[in-house]
Amino acid sequence: AIAVDGKKDCYRELWWRQTSFKSKEITTEAQGEGAIEDSADDYKIDDPFGHTFKYSRFSAFEAAPRSVSALSGAKRAAGSSAVWQASKAGILGDDLHQWEAESPAR
Repeated sequence: AIAVDGKKDCYRELWWRQTSFKSKEITTEAQGEGAIEDSADDYKIDDPFGHTFKYSRFSAFEAAPRSVSALSGAKRAAGSSAVWQASKAGILGDDLHQWEAESPAR
């Protein structure tokens, strides 16, 4: 399996730059750049407790694999997890499907 590390924010720096430590809210600038498909706008939700957006897998029983090769973030080997192997909507093996070849038939 492949893990993709995208751009990350330094929250202390953002908090200082955006609010001078006077507010409880900051706005991320990284926006998952490099580790998400398409743009951050595709991940917007309608309300603070919502979970539906273009790439949501929250209620999915099965989902098409993500195209890890299309992501621009730093790629590295990821450890496997038996929990995700049982889920067809999980993240393990999004690009390679390696665990499917190694796992017994379901």
